Amino acid sequence: MWPGVRNASWLLGADTGIPALAALLGSRRAGAVTIGLALHWMRYRELIPALVPRLRPGGGIAVITSGTPMWLQDSPWSRALRGFLEQWLGSPATSTCGTEDADVEPLSHGSRFSFCR
Repeated sequence: MWPGVRNASWLLGADTGIPALAALLGSRRAGAVTIGLALHWMRYRELIPALVPRLRPGGGIAVITSGTPMWLQDSPWSRALRGFLEQWLGSPATSTCGTEDADVEPLSHGSRFSFCR
């Protein structure tokens, strides 16, 4: 943890650890949950709906990816993820979220970030 940061915790977990996360949070809710490139190995059809009630209003789930976003790839699990996202968002999940070179704006120290809905 960084000095002065009192409202963040780093937890390492798996898709099967939602009950432990719920017990840890108690009546509190998380502001954000990140999922890495291993999403395709997880039970994502169960994971994402189980995470949503654990998020506070305005909170979100960040899927960390590189290259073509996972929801735009052409594999069975990518199509399933895209279908879930489109149902959840109520609109087509076509955003590259800045992963295309033309969409990326360099920030300090060469880092590149973008935001998407």
